[in-house]
Amino acid sequence: MRGNGSRIAKKMLAKKVYIGLILLIINPLPMKLTHFLRAVSAPILLLFVKTSHAQLDYIGHFNNATMGGSAWVKAGTLAIPQAGFSATITFYGGSGFNAQTAQNAQVELNIRTSNGGSLADGAYPVSAVATILGENTGFANIIRLVPNVAGVSPASYDVYFSTGSYIGVGYYRVTSVSGITWTHAMVQATPPAGYNVRLEFRTQTDTWLARNALFASAATGNVGIGTLTPDEKLTVNGVVRAKK
Repeated sequence: MRGNGSRIAKKMLAKKVYIGLILLIINPLPMKLTHFLRAVSAPILLLFVKTSHAQLDYIGHFNNATMGGSAWVKAGTLAIPQAGFSATITFYGGSGFNAQTAQNAQVELNIRTSNGGSLADGAYPVSAVATILGENTGFANIIRLVPNVAGVSPASYDVYFSTGSYIGVGYYRVTSVSGITWTHAMVQATPPAGYNVRLEFRTQTDTWLARNALFASAATGNVGIGTLTPDEKLTVNGVVRAKK
């Protein structure tokens, strides 16, 4: 009996020692793991902070700003630094309330600021260009940017556009990078003097229109009608009818 009891006691003691060793080995691991994760996660978190940016992406509506007649509308105010920053404002919709194809249009406005020490087009520290798509020629067909102060370093621009009647609740979108903000207005207002934006469409490469019916070469400046290889300023492959 004593022999059996002694063997049992020794086995229990050995078991306790074994468990104690295991606990001694394993127990520090959480602390080591915690330090490891801190060491690894710190630079990862820092990298994430440095490379991620909160961007401006605002969507608003026209708020029935024009009803029975054409008018100037103040869209809002763009706060943007003078350091070569850029922003895009796109207007979607049109004017008129009959849902006709001729009443639809889309206007995209691209704005870029100067370097904070010089003036650009028209003696303003900003330049902008806009394009219009669709058949409605009266929708946002005049756009004006008004800086909050004169000189080379304004901090914001009021954005105005002239448009036809009944623009309804079409919408617009303002996009840019972090550090730029937009304040919605969309009310009728006559703008003071400011930077008048050109509405134009330019391509810097060869241009094809209507399935190659009209072709313009960027290299030579030649234009072809019915041909993709114009060898003169105007080359026509077909019959020409002209009226004086």
